[in-house]
Amino acid sequence: FLDKIKNNEFIEYRTYETEFNFIKDTWYYGTEKKAIDLSVDSVLVLDLQGLKDLREYFSLEKVIGIYLHCPSSLRTERAKSRGSFCETEWNRRLLADKKDFEDVYSEVQYVLNGAKSTLELAQEIKQILESL
Repeated sequence: FLDKIKNNEFIEYRTYETEFNFIKDTWYYGTEKKAIDLSVDSVLVLDLQGLKDLREYFSLEKVIGIYLHCPSSLRTERAKSRGSFCETEWNRRLLADKKDFEDVYSEVQYVLNGAKSTLELAQEIKQILESL
């Protein structure tokens, strides 16, 4: 990952300083330039800065921002059900998300109900893409 950063292979990337089960670590996430094929629709999961970086890399009309609004309580319940839940890391993430997404509604074109099922959300996203 670090070599790819040095070689400018990412459209956007993030690092997070974490503490999972009392072990500090750095987590890396990013979108490689070679992973995007503009001839097909793609769905990426990004934070708000990632969306801005994507828009800067591509033209605005090719990037549609969709925010999945989901209450923190439901997000916490879902995270716990996946297993290997760490309260310290989860609290860090909730605080970071509050800051990272504070201007989200002014940056996205669509807001969907993240409490819906994955299938329902996929159908809604498909409808959005087909309407463009």
